Amino acid sequence: MPHVFISYVKEDNAAVDHLCEELTAYGIPFWRDKKDINPGERWKRTLKRAIDGGDFFIACFSDAYWRRNETFMNQELRWALEQMRFHPLDRVWFIPVLLSECKIPDYVVDGLETLQDFQYVELYKGWNEGVRRIIRVIDPDGARVRELIAVLEDVEAPIVDRINAADQLGKAGTLAEATQEPLSKALFDSNSTLRATAVLSLSRASSLTDRTLTALILGLKDTDKDVKARTRSVLRRVGKPAVRVATALLESGDSEQRLLATVALTYLAEQAIDSIPQLLHALTDDDDTLHQLAAWALARIGDAAESHLLAALVSPDTRVRCRAAQALGYRATHTEEARNALLKLMSDEDGMVRAFAADALLARGENRGEAVRVLLGLLQQREDAASSAKARHVFTQRVASLAGYESVFAEALESHQSLARIASGHTTVIVDLLRSIGSPEAKAVLKARGYQA
Repeated sequence: MPHVFISYVKEDNAAVDHLCEELTAYGIPFWRDKKDINPGERWKRTLKRAIDGGDFFIACFSDAYWRRNETFMNQELRWALEQMRFHPLDRVWFIPVLLSECKIPDYVVDGLETLQDFQYVELYKGWNEGVRRIIRVIDPDGARVRELIAVLEDVEAPIVDRINAADQLGKAGTLAEATQEPLSKALFDSNSTLRATAVLSLSRASSLTDRTLTALILGLKDTDKDVKARTRSVLRRVGKPAVRVATALLESGDSEQRLLATVALTYLAEQAIDSIPQLLHALTDDDDTLHQLAAWALARIGDAAESHLLAALVSPDTRVRCRAAQALGYRATHTEEARNALLKLMSDEDGMVRAFAADALLARGENRGEAVRVLLGLLQQREDAASSAKARHVFTQRVASLAGYESVFAEALESHQSLARIASGHTTVIVDLLRSIGSPEAKAVLKARGYQA
Protein backbone atom coordinates (compact mmCIF):
# COMPACT_ATOMS: atom_id res chain seq x y z
CA MET A 1 0.00 0.00 0.00
CA PRO A 2 1.44 3.45 -0.93
CA HIS A 3 3.04 5.58 1.78
CA VAL A 4 2.13 9.27 1.49
CA PHE A 5 4.03 12.16 3.10
CA ILE A 6 1.90 15.23 3.84
CA SER A 7 3.55 18.65 4.12
CA TYR A 8 1.62 21.65 5.49
CA VAL A 9 1.67 24.55 7.94
CA LYS A 10 0.11 24.13 11.37
CA GLU A 11 -2.60 26.74 10.66
CA ASP A 12 -4.09 24.22 8.21
CA ASN A 13 -4.36 21.42 10.79
CA ALA A 14 -8.16 21.09 10.47
CA ALA A 15 -8.13 20.73 6.68
CA VAL A 16 -5.23 18.29 6.81
CA ASP A 17 -7.05 16.25 9.49
CA HIS A 18 -9.95 15.96 7.07
CA LEU A 19 -7.65 14.92 4.24
CA CYS A 20 -6.06 12.27 6.46
CA GLU A 21 -9.51 10.91 7.29
CA GLU A 22 -10.19 10.56 3.57
CA LEU A 23 -6.92 8.69 3.04
CA THR A 24 -7.71 6.42 5.97
CA ALA A 25 -11.11 5.62 4.50
CA TYR A 26 -9.31 4.31 1.43
CA GLY A 27 -6.83 2.38 3.55
CA ILE A 28 -3.89 4.58 2.48
CA PRO A 29 -1.18 5.04 5.12
CA PHE A 30 0.25 8.54 5.49
CA TRP A 31 3.16 10.22 7.28
CA ARG A 32 2.53 13.53 8.95
CA ASP A 33 5.36 15.69 10.38
CA LYS A 34 6.14 15.41 14.10
CA LYS A 35 2.97 13.42 14.91
CA ASP A 36 4.65 10.34 13.46
CA ILE A 37 8.01 10.84 15.17
CA ASN A 38 8.73 8.71 18.23
CA PRO A 39 10.10 10.26 21.44
CA GLY A 40 13.89 10.49 21.35
CA GLU A 41 14.21 10.36 17.56
CA ARG A 42 16.14 13.07 15.72
CA TRP A 43 13.15 14.61 14.05
CA LYS A 44 14.88 16.31 11.12
CA ARG A 45 16.56 13.08 10.02
CA THR A 46 13.33 11.18 10.55
CA LEU A 47 11.41 13.68 8.41
CA LYS A 48 13.92 13.43 5.57
CA ARG A 49 13.85 9.61 5.67
CA ALA A 50 10.03 9.69 5.56
CA ILE A 51 10.11 11.98 2.50
CA ASP A 52 12.78 9.96 0.70
CA GLY A 53 10.96 6.68 1.40
CA GLY A 54 7.50 7.92 0.56
CA ASP A 55 5.64 6.79 -2.55
CA PHE A 56 4.00 10.23 -2.85
CA PHE A 57 4.48 13.72 -1.46
CA ILE A 58 1.40 15.91 -0.97
CA ALA A 59 2.21 19.60 -0.52
CA CYS A 60 -0.70 21.58 0.97
CA PHE A 61 -0.56 25.28 0.03
CA SER A 62 -2.88 27.99 1.35
CA ASP A 63 -3.08 31.65 2.36
CA ALA A 64 -1.73 30.56 5.75
CA TYR A 65 1.42 29.24 4.05
CA TRP A 66 2.02 32.53 2.31
CA ARG A 67 1.41 34.56 5.47
CA ARG A 68 4.28 32.81 7.20
CA ASN A 69 7.66 34.56 7.01
CA GLU A 70 9.32 31.24 7.71
CA THR A 71 8.11 27.64 8.07
CA PHE A 72 9.76 24.24 8.16
CA MET A 73 7.46 23.27 5.33
CA ASN A 74 9.90 25.06 3.02
CA GLN A 75 12.67 22.71 4.18
CA GLU A 76 10.40 19.74 3.48
CA LEU A 77 9.81 21.14 -0.01
CA ARG A 78 13.58 21.44 -0.60
CA TRP A 79 14.07 17.79 0.45
CA ALA A 80 11.20 16.84 -1.87
CA LEU A 81 12.88 18.69 -4.76
CA GLU A 82 16.07 16.73 -4.14
CA GLN A 83 14.18 13.44 -4.13
CA MET A 84 12.27 14.29 -7.32
CA ARG A 85 15.50 14.44 -9.27
CA PHE A 86 15.91 10.68 -8.76
CA HIS A 87 12.45 9.85 -10.16
CA PRO A 88 11.63 9.18 -13.84
CA LEU A 89 10.04 12.17 -15.53
CA ASP A 90 6.82 10.26 -16.21
CA ARG A 91 6.47 9.17 -12.58
CA VAL A 92 3.88 11.13 -10.53
CA TRP A 93 5.28 11.70 -7.06
CA PHE A 94 4.78 15.36 -6.08
CA ILE A 95 1.10 16.35 -5.74
CA PRO A 96 0.39 20.08 -5.08
CA VAL A 97 -2.89 20.71 -3.25
CA LEU A 98 -4.54 24.12 -2.75
CA LEU A 99 -6.52 24.40 0.49
CA SER A 100 -7.51 27.97 -0.39
CA GLU A 101 -7.13 30.22 -3.37
CA CYS A 102 -3.41 30.98 -3.62
CA LYS A 103 -0.39 30.48 -5.84
CA ILE A 104 2.27 27.77 -5.78
CA PRO A 105 5.88 28.80 -5.05
CA ASP A 106 8.17 28.86 -8.08
CA TYR A 107 10.90 26.67 -6.60
CA VAL A 108 13.08 25.34 -9.40
CA VAL A 109 12.91 21.61 -10.07
CA ASP A 110 15.45 21.59 -12.88
CA GLY A 111 16.59 23.91 -15.62
CA LEU A 112 13.23 23.72 -17.39
CA GLU A 113 10.56 23.45 -14.67
CA THR A 114 9.41 24.91 -11.37
CA LEU A 115 6.75 23.66 -8.94
CA GLN A 116 4.29 25.89 -10.76
CA ASP A 117 4.53 23.54 -13.76
CA PHE A 118 2.93 20.69 -11.80
CA GLN A 119 -0.81 20.10 -12.14
CA TYR A 120 -2.47 20.93 -8.81
CA VAL A 121 -5.71 19.96 -7.09
CA GLU A 122 -8.01 22.76 -5.89
CA LEU A 123 -9.58 21.14 -2.83
CA TYR A 124 -11.16 24.41 -1.76
CA LYS A 125 -13.31 24.48 -4.90
CA GLY A 126 -14.64 20.93 -4.66
CA TRP A 127 -13.48 18.75 -1.81
CA ASN A 128 -15.02 15.40 -2.85
CA GLU A 129 -13.97 15.63 -6.48
CA GLY A 130 -10.53 16.84 -5.45
CA VAL A 131 -10.05 13.90 -3.09
CA ARG A 132 -11.16 11.49 -5.82
CA ARG A 133 -8.55 12.96 -8.16
CA ILE A 134 -5.83 12.50 -5.54
CA ILE A 135 -6.89 8.91 -4.81
CA ARG A 136 -7.00 8.03 -8.49
CA VAL A 137 -3.29 8.89 -8.66
CA ILE A 138 -2.22 7.28 -5.37
CA ASP A 139 -4.43 4.20 -5.45
CA PRO A 140 -6.44 3.73 -8.66
CA ASP A 141 -8.10 0.53 -7.42
CA GLY A 142 -9.19 2.23 -4.19
CA ALA A 143 -10.72 5.09 -6.14
CA ARG A 144 -12.69 2.62 -8.22
CA VAL A 145 -13.96 0.93 -5.05
CA ARG A 146 -15.22 4.22 -3.66
CA GLU A 147 -17.04 4.95 -6.93
CA LEU A 148 -18.70 1.51 -6.82
CA ILE A 149 -19.74 2.08 -3.21
CA ALA A 150 -21.33 5.38 -4.20
CA VAL A 151 -23.38 3.63 -6.89
CA LEU A 152 -24.39 0.81 -4.54
CA GLU A 153 -25.59 3.23 -1.87
CA ASP A 154 -27.47 5.47 -4.31
CA VAL A 155 -31.08 4.28 -3.97
CA GLU A 156 -32.02 6.45 -6.95
CA ALA A 157 -29.57 4.71 -9.27
CA PRO A 158 -30.87 2.04 -11.70
CA ILE A 159 -31.10 -1.28 -9.86
CA VAL A 160 -29.04 -2.98 -12.59
CA ASP A 161 -26.17 -0.58 -11.87
CA ARG A 162 -26.44 -1.16 -8.12
CA ILE A 163 -26.41 -4.95 -8.58
CA ASN A 164 -23.37 -4.67 -10.85
CA ALA A 165 -21.63 -2.46 -8.27
CA ALA A 166 -22.29 -5.04 -5.54
CA ASP A 167 -20.86 -7.76 -7.76
CA GLN A 168 -17.73 -5.75 -8.62
CA LEU A 169 -17.12 -4.87 -4.97
CA GLY A 170 -16.98 -8.57 -4.19
CA LYS A 171 -14.04 -8.85 -6.58
CA ALA A 172 -12.00 -6.16 -4.84
CA GLY A 173 -9.56 -8.70 -3.41
CA THR A 174 -7.49 -7.28 -0.58
CA LEU A 175 -9.82 -4.27 -0.47
CA ALA A 176 -12.75 -6.50 0.52
CA GLU A 177 -12.77 -5.37 4.15
CA ALA A 178 -13.40 -1.75 3.11
CA THR A 179 -16.42 -2.90 1.09
CA GLN A 180 -18.06 -4.96 3.82
CA GLU A 181 -20.09 -2.18 5.44
CA PRO A 182 -21.89 -1.03 2.25
CA LEU A 183 -22.43 -4.65 1.21
CA SER A 184 -23.82 -5.42 4.67
CA LYS A 185 -26.30 -2.57 4.32
CA ALA A 186 -27.35 -3.98 0.95
CA LEU A 187 -28.43 -7.19 2.72
CA PHE A 188 -31.57 -5.32 3.76
CA ASP A 189 -32.40 -3.70 0.43
CA SER A 190 -35.90 -4.20 -0.96
CA ASN A 191 -34.56 -5.88 -4.11
CA SER A 192 -33.91 -9.60 -3.59
CA THR A 193 -31.42 -9.87 -6.48
CA LEU A 194 -29.30 -7.12 -4.93
CA ARG A 195 -29.47 -8.85 -1.55
CA ALA A 196 -28.40 -12.16 -3.07
CA THR A 197 -25.53 -10.47 -4.92
CA ALA A 198 -24.39 -8.75 -1.71
CA VAL A 199 -24.27 -12.10 0.09
CA LEU A 200 -22.29 -13.64 -2.77
CA SER A 201 -19.80 -10.76 -2.73
CA LEU A 202 -19.34 -11.03 1.03
CA SER A 203 -18.66 -14.75 0.61
CA ARG A 204 -15.57 -13.85 -1.43
CA ALA A 205 -13.90 -11.97 1.44
CA SER A 206 -10.99 -13.74 3.11
CA SER A 207 -12.38 -12.77 6.51
CA LEU A 208 -15.49 -11.00 7.75
CA THR A 209 -15.77 -8.39 10.49
CA ASP A 210 -18.05 -8.88 13.49
CA ARG A 211 -20.34 -6.15 12.14
CA THR A 212 -20.65 -8.01 8.86
CA LEU A 213 -21.32 -11.32 10.59
CA THR A 214 -24.01 -9.64 12.69
CA ALA A 215 -25.66 -8.33 9.51
CA LEU A 216 -25.56 -11.80 7.94
CA ILE A 217 -27.13 -13.35 11.04
CA LEU A 218 -29.89 -10.73 11.04
CA GLY A 219 -30.30 -11.39 7.32
CA LEU A 220 -31.55 -14.90 8.15
CA LYS A 221 -35.01 -13.36 8.45
CA ASP A 222 -34.98 -12.84 4.67
CA THR A 223 -38.10 -14.25 3.04
CA ASP A 224 -36.31 -15.04 -0.23
CA LYS A 225 -35.20 -18.70 -0.24
CA ASP A 226 -32.16 -18.08 -2.42
CA VAL A 227 -30.89 -15.23 -0.25
CA LYS A 228 -31.43 -17.23 2.92
CA ALA A 229 -29.68 -20.29 1.48
CA ARG A 230 -26.66 -18.20 0.44
CA THR A 231 -26.53 -16.58 3.86
CA ARG A 232 -26.55 -19.97 5.60
CA SER A 233 -23.76 -21.14 3.32
CA VAL A 234 -21.58 -18.12 4.15
CA LEU A 235 -22.10 -18.51 7.90
CA ARG A 236 -21.24 -22.21 7.75
CA ARG A 237 -18.08 -21.45 5.79
CA VAL A 238 -17.00 -18.83 8.32
CA GLY A 239 -17.62 -21.28 11.16
CA LYS A 240 -16.24 -20.42 14.60
CA PRO A 241 -16.21 -16.61 14.21
CA ALA A 242 -19.88 -16.75 13.20
CA VAL A 243 -20.63 -18.95 16.23
CA ARG A 244 -18.90 -16.43 18.49
CA VAL A 245 -20.92 -13.50 17.13
CA ALA A 246 -24.19 -15.45 17.24
CA THR A 247 -23.53 -16.48 20.84
CA ALA A 248 -22.85 -12.88 21.84
CA LEU A 249 -26.13 -11.81 20.22
CA LEU A 250 -27.98 -14.60 22.03
CA GLU A 251 -26.61 -13.31 25.33
CA SER A 252 -27.14 -9.59 24.92
CA GLY A 253 -29.17 -8.80 21.80
CA ASP A 254 -32.75 -7.62 21.59
CA SER A 255 -35.57 -10.13 21.13
CA GLU A 256 -35.26 -10.32 17.33
CA GLN A 257 -31.47 -10.55 17.44
CA ARG A 258 -31.59 -13.34 20.02
CA LEU A 259 -34.10 -15.27 17.93
CA LEU A 260 -32.04 -14.97 14.75
CA ALA A 261 -28.83 -15.78 16.63
CA THR A 262 -30.44 -19.03 17.78
CA VAL A 263 -31.48 -19.78 14.21
CA ALA A 264 -27.85 -19.25 13.17
CA LEU A 265 -26.62 -21.61 15.88
CA THR A 266 -28.92 -24.35 14.59
CA TYR A 267 -27.13 -24.08 11.24
CA LEU A 268 -23.73 -23.92 12.94
CA ALA A 269 -24.47 -26.67 15.46
CA GLU A 270 -21.49 -28.82 14.55
CA GLN A 271 -19.15 -26.01 15.64
CA ALA A 272 -21.31 -24.58 18.45
CA ILE A 273 -20.19 -26.77 21.37
CA ASP A 274 -18.96 -23.70 23.26
CA SER A 275 -22.46 -22.19 22.95
CA ILE A 276 -24.14 -24.97 24.96
CA PRO A 277 -24.39 -22.91 28.21
CA GLN A 278 -26.07 -20.00 26.41
CA LEU A 279 -28.48 -22.32 24.59
CA LEU A 280 -29.38 -24.08 27.85
CA HIS A 281 -30.12 -20.70 29.40
CA ALA A 282 -32.32 -19.87 26.39
CA LEU A 283 -34.51 -22.83 27.36
CA THR A 284 -35.84 -20.65 30.18
CA ASP A 285 -36.88 -17.82 27.86
CA ASP A 286 -40.54 -16.79 27.78
CA ASP A 287 -40.53 -16.69 23.98
CA ASP A 288 -41.86 -20.07 22.82
CA THR A 289 -40.14 -19.81 19.44
CA LEU A 290 -36.79 -18.95 20.99
CA HIS A 291 -36.64 -21.81 23.46
CA GLN A 292 -37.92 -24.25 20.84
CA LEU A 293 -35.11 -23.17 18.50
CA ALA A 294 -32.63 -23.46 21.37
CA ALA A 295 -33.82 -27.04 21.95
CA TRP A 296 -33.37 -27.79 18.25
CA ALA A 297 -29.85 -26.32 18.26
CA LEU A 298 -28.88 -28.39 21.31
CA ALA A 299 -30.24 -31.50 19.63
CA ARG A 300 -28.18 -30.80 16.51
CA ILE A 301 -24.99 -30.24 18.50
CA GLY A 302 -25.19 -33.95 19.26
CA ASP A 303 -23.43 -36.08 21.83
CA ALA A 304 -21.58 -33.14 23.39
CA ALA A 305 -24.92 -31.63 24.45
CA GLU A 306 -26.65 -34.81 25.67
CA SER A 307 -25.07 -34.91 29.13
CA HIS A 308 -26.14 -31.28 29.65
CA LEU A 309 -29.67 -32.08 28.51
CA LEU A 310 -29.89 -35.09 30.83
CA ALA A 311 -28.81 -32.86 33.71
CA ALA A 312 -31.46 -30.34 32.66
CA LEU A 313 -34.18 -32.99 32.99
CA VAL A 314 -33.90 -32.66 36.79
CA SER A 315 -33.85 -28.87 36.80
CA PRO A 316 -36.24 -27.23 39.31
CA ASP A 317 -37.42 -25.04 36.42
CA THR A 318 -40.38 -26.68 34.70
CA ARG A 319 -39.62 -24.91 31.43
CA VAL A 320 -36.09 -26.30 31.37
CA ARG A 321 -37.29 -29.87 31.97
CA CYS A 322 -39.86 -29.52 29.18
CA ARG A 323 -37.44 -28.10 26.63
CA ALA A 324 -34.63 -30.50 27.54
CA ALA A 325 -37.05 -33.37 26.89
CA GLN A 326 -38.00 -31.75 23.60
CA ALA A 327 -34.34 -31.46 22.58
CA LEU A 328 -33.75 -35.13 23.38
CA GLY A 329 -36.74 -35.96 21.19
CA TYR A 330 -35.13 -34.04 18.34
CA ARG A 331 -31.88 -36.01 18.60
CA ALA A 332 -30.97 -37.96 15.48
CA THR A 333 -29.32 -40.71 17.52
CA HIS A 334 -30.70 -42.26 20.70
CA THR A 335 -28.98 -43.59 23.80
CA GLU A 336 -30.32 -45.96 26.41
CA GLU A 337 -29.58 -43.40 29.11
CA ALA A 338 -31.72 -40.78 27.38
CA ARG A 339 -34.59 -43.23 26.85
CA ASN A 340 -34.59 -44.22 30.51
CA ALA A 341 -34.45 -40.59 31.61
CA LEU A 342 -37.48 -39.74 29.45
CA LEU A 343 -39.39 -42.76 30.77
CA LYS A 344 -38.72 -41.56 34.28
CA LEU A 345 -39.79 -38.06 33.33
CA MET A 346 -43.24 -39.35 32.35
CA SER A 347 -43.86 -39.67 36.09
CA ASP A 348 -42.94 -36.04 36.74
CA GLU A 349 -45.23 -34.16 39.10
CA ASP A 350 -45.88 -31.54 36.41
CA GLY A 351 -48.30 -32.53 33.66
CA MET A 352 -46.62 -30.34 31.05
CA VAL A 353 -43.30 -32.08 31.68
CA ARG A 354 -45.00 -35.47 31.30
CA ALA A 355 -46.49 -34.32 27.99
CA PHE A 356 -43.11 -33.21 26.64
CA ALA A 357 -41.47 -36.45 27.78
CA ALA A 358 -44.19 -38.51 26.07
CA ASP A 359 -43.84 -36.43 22.90
CA ALA A 360 -40.06 -36.97 22.92
CA LEU A 361 -40.48 -40.72 23.18
CA LEU A 362 -43.00 -40.73 20.37
CA ALA A 363 -40.61 -38.69 18.22
CA ARG A 364 -37.87 -41.22 18.95
CA GLY A 365 -40.19 -44.12 18.16
CA GLU A 366 -39.74 -45.62 21.63
CA ASN A 367 -42.21 -46.85 24.28
CA ARG A 368 -45.15 -45.58 22.29
CA GLY A 369 -47.79 -47.38 24.32
CA GLU A 370 -46.60 -45.86 27.60
CA ALA A 371 -46.34 -42.44 25.98
CA VAL A 372 -49.87 -42.52 24.60
CA ARG A 373 -51.32 -43.67 27.92
CA VAL A 374 -49.67 -40.70 29.62
CA LEU A 375 -51.09 -38.35 27.01
CA LEU A 376 -54.56 -39.85 27.29
CA GLY A 377 -54.41 -39.36 31.04
CA LEU A 378 -53.53 -35.70 30.50
CA LEU A 379 -56.49 -35.27 28.17
CA GLN A 380 -58.78 -36.12 31.07
CA GLN A 381 -57.31 -33.58 33.47
CA ARG A 382 -59.58 -30.58 33.11
CA GLU A 383 -57.89 -28.79 35.99
CA ASP A 384 -54.56 -28.87 34.14
CA ALA A 385 -55.57 -26.99 31.02
CA ALA A 386 -52.02 -26.28 29.81
CA SER A 387 -50.77 -29.89 29.85
CA SER A 388 -54.10 -31.09 28.50
CA ALA A 389 -53.74 -28.67 25.58
CA LYS A 390 -50.17 -29.89 25.01
CA ALA A 391 -51.39 -33.49 24.97
CA ARG A 392 -54.06 -32.54 22.46
CA HIS A 393 -51.40 -30.88 20.30
CA VAL A 394 -49.17 -33.96 20.44
CA PHE A 395 -52.05 -36.19 19.39
CA THR A 396 -52.96 -34.02 16.42
CA GLN A 397 -49.35 -33.45 15.34
CA ARG A 398 -47.70 -36.76 16.16
CA VAL A 399 -49.80 -39.79 17.04
CA ALA A 400 -51.97 -40.10 13.93
CA SER A 401 -48.90 -39.96 11.69
CA LEU A 402 -46.94 -42.76 13.40
CA ALA A 403 -46.53 -45.56 10.86
CA GLY A 404 -47.68 -48.95 12.08
CA TYR A 405 -49.01 -47.56 15.32
CA GLU A 406 -52.74 -47.83 14.71
CA SER A 407 -53.29 -50.96 16.80
CA VAL A 408 -51.27 -49.63 19.72
CA PHE A 409 -53.32 -46.46 19.74
CA ALA A 410 -56.60 -48.34 19.59
CA GLU A 411 -55.45 -50.56 22.46
CA ALA A 412 -54.51 -47.54 24.53
CA LEU A 413 -57.84 -45.92 23.87
CA GLU A 414 -59.73 -49.11 24.76
CA SER A 415 -57.97 -49.21 28.12
CA HIS A 416 -60.43 -46.52 29.23
CA GLN A 417 -63.92 -47.54 30.32
CA SER A 418 -65.60 -45.06 28.04
CA LEU A 419 -64.90 -42.09 25.81
CA ALA A 420 -67.32 -40.24 28.02
CA ARG A 421 -64.64 -40.18 30.73
CA ILE A 422 -62.49 -38.02 28.48
CA ALA A 423 -63.19 -34.30 28.67
CA SER A 424 -65.76 -33.35 26.08
CA GLY A 425 -63.39 -30.81 24.55
CA HIS A 426 -61.02 -33.63 23.60
CA THR A 427 -63.55 -36.24 22.48
CA THR A 428 -63.68 -34.70 19.01
CA VAL A 429 -59.90 -34.92 18.80
CA ILE A 430 -59.95 -38.64 19.61
CA VAL A 431 -62.73 -39.33 17.14
CA ASP A 432 -61.03 -37.32 14.39
CA LEU A 433 -57.76 -39.13 15.05
CA LEU A 434 -59.38 -42.53 14.84
CA ARG A 435 -61.03 -41.55 11.58
CA SER A 436 -57.71 -40.30 10.17
CA ILE A 437 -56.01 -43.57 11.14
CA GLY A 438 -58.66 -45.57 9.32
CA SER A 439 -57.43 -48.98 10.49
CA PRO A 440 -59.89 -51.83 11.22
CA GLU A 441 -59.16 -51.45 14.93
CA ALA A 442 -59.83 -47.72 14.85
CA LYS A 443 -63.07 -48.20 12.90
CA ALA A 444 -64.19 -50.86 15.36
CA VAL A 445 -63.66 -48.49 18.28
CA LEU A 446 -65.65 -45.76 16.55
CA LYS A 447 -68.48 -48.11 15.68
CA ALA A 448 -68.64 -49.50 19.22
CA ARG A 449 -69.00 -45.96 20.58
CA GLY A 450 -71.68 -44.97 18.13
CA TYR A 451 -69.54 -42.80 15.85
CA GLN A 452 -69.52 -43.01 12.08
CA ALA A 453 -66.24 -44.47 10.83
